[in-house]
Amino acid sequence: MTRRFLLATLAPMFGAVSTANAQDAAPPTPASLFTQTFPKPTGKNGFEEIVRAMERLKAAKAPYPPERVFTLTKKRAYLSDPACRGALSLIRQGLRKPIVLSVSEETPVSVTMTYPRSLARLIATRVYVGMADGDGASVVSDATAFLRYVDTLKAVSVLSGATGWSLERIVLAPLVKLRDAWTMRDAQRLLTFAQNRANAPDPAIAALGGERKLTLAGWQKIHGDPELLAEQFGFLEGEEEEGTPDTAREYAEALRESPDLMARVNREMPDAIAAYYDRAAALQADPTKTITLLTPPGEKDRFHPITLYLRDSIVPDANFAGRQPVENRVSNQLLGVHAAIRAYRWENDRLPKTLDELRLPPNLVTDPFTGAPLLYEPVADTYRLETAGALLPGEDGKQERKPYSFTSAP
Repeated sequence: MTRRFLLATLAPMFGAVSTANAQDAAPPTPASLFTQTFPKPTGKNGFEEIVRAMERLKAAKAPYPPERVFTLTKKRAYLSDPACRGALSLIRQGLRKPIVLSVSEETPVSVTMTYPRSLARLIATRVYVGMADGDGASVVSDATAFLRYVDTLKAVSVLSGATGWSLERIVLAPLVKLRDAWTMRDAQRLLTFAQNRANAPDPAIAALGGERKLTLAGWQKIHGDPELLAEQFGFLEGEEEEGTPDTAREYAEALRESPDLMARVNREMPDAIAAYYDRAAALQADPTKTITLLTPPGEKDRFHPITLYLRDSIVPDANFAGRQPVENRVSNQLLGVHAAIRAYRWENDRLPKTLDELRLPPNLVTDPFTGAPLLYEPVADTYRLETAGALLPGEDGKQERKPYSFTSAP
């Protein structure tokens, strides 16, 4: 993630930080994470228990070792830590309630970006230990319930969608890796879960709409505050490589010298932002195309270069706005097909020769990046299942794909 993308997303979402009014006095003791997130808790929102679980897990004393040394014995020790047990209990309580996740400028970044990963690792550890103990039914319940929270997170913004994708992989990777331990009932439940998700509205649509509003609000905040606008140009100047034109400095001086130009940029910006997100929506709808959101000639003719320069500094790039939302969808498809293969194997005592034998709906077996079926290859007593991956702009103008599955690196 680039510094530019992080600033672009966090500035409108959580507000820019200024030290202009900092006091010399010692800062007051910060409120708890829960109090910051829920000034007026209702007890009816399951997200309240999830945030309490985040705080509870911070108190864990058992180490969370690197994967290469995280043996089953150490996983058991981690789950036995009182803080981990308490956090897991709170997660389960929260997931039995409706999840309402509303993010405001007061919402701590850690609630939507940092601590959820710790919860996902806790659930992933629970998945591994539970499968080792033959407790697959409970494991499936915990994993699918947690993914319901993940789907809510995905719908908030493009950045939260990327976080949700990461959480999903953390939880599903060990579950899919241990698929040979799934019972027929486990496989059927996971297949039904994946089918229901595939038939539900895609959270990426809501996320893109939310990001569009956040970007416009962010620009209005930057434009209305000369200090923030100066900070934005200062940041962009720092991003320029040595030896390249001083574009940021040149454009900043042009705006300072011409109020009419500043008025034009501000007048054009809403339409420029809308044009960008319209292209992102089209890319999500048809991801068989090259995943790029480079400004087309029509927009260059329509908008001033400074408008496009500033616009491109406050919107997510093609990887986050185009590629990752589709990979979110593919992750669910892979889960569903793995479950269908496991159920088929129980029924027929063999692997299917092709995905056609599974008789699954197109929204589970069709690779959105190619329009063809997902890549499936039975090999002896096992098989390979993956997506061909997005078509990406490569070096020297060559396009390339990067296939991935739950066993490949994110």
